[in-house]
Amino acid sequence: MTLEADIESAFVAYADRKGCLALKLRIDGANGFPDRTVITPRGIFFAEFKKPGGKLRPAQKRIAEELRRLGFQVITPTEIGQAEKALDEFLQ
Repeated sequence: MTLEADIESAFVAYADRKGCLALKLRIDGANGFPDRTVITPRGIFFAEFKKPGGKLRPAQKRIAEELRRLGFQVITPTEIGQAEKALDEFLQ
């Protein structure tokens, strides 16, 4: 069974190989902030990793909606390879 941590670590290693930063930020008072802030030469996007079948909590949904309203992309990968594909598309 694939765990959320497996999906996240695979992506972090991939982002590093691509020359990007996949930072895990801890922000006081921002419960629900995405797992990773991905900084690339083309801009920033956010990733909230979930295990297969996992769902966003209400606070995570609220923050994701706010980030999207501000013009950022927020992805929710549930399997290895999804976030990597999103990064490749973002970099094009």
